[in-house]
Amino acid sequence: MRKYGNTNVWKYFTDVFNYLPVTAVVENTFFCLHGGLSPFIDTLDNIRKLPRVGEVPNEGPMCDLLWSDPDERVGNYQKKLFNLFKDSKYLQEVQDMYLARI
Repeated sequence: MRKYGNTNVWKYFTDVFNYLPVTAVVENTFFCLHGGLSPFIDTLDNIRKLPRVGEVPNEGPMCDLLWSDPDERVGNYQKKLFNLFKDSKYLQEVQDMYLARI
């Protein structure tokens, strides 16, 4: 508040944030998201059906995609998925295709 004199900048920023995409798929290969995976979503169509405009709920699939971190209190869902993925053939193929070797 000291810098701008009121909370308008914060309000405008959060209003814009509520319109940004939840996830992205780049080159039909990379699934990009800010938070984590959700046990409520198993296809990209499930994500497309989420009502995006508006505040992010405190729980549920959109909250998981935007703010989710592995949390020991709610189980190890994301850790299990990560462990399955980290040794996958897909990850090796992506590394071979897109990461420069030094």
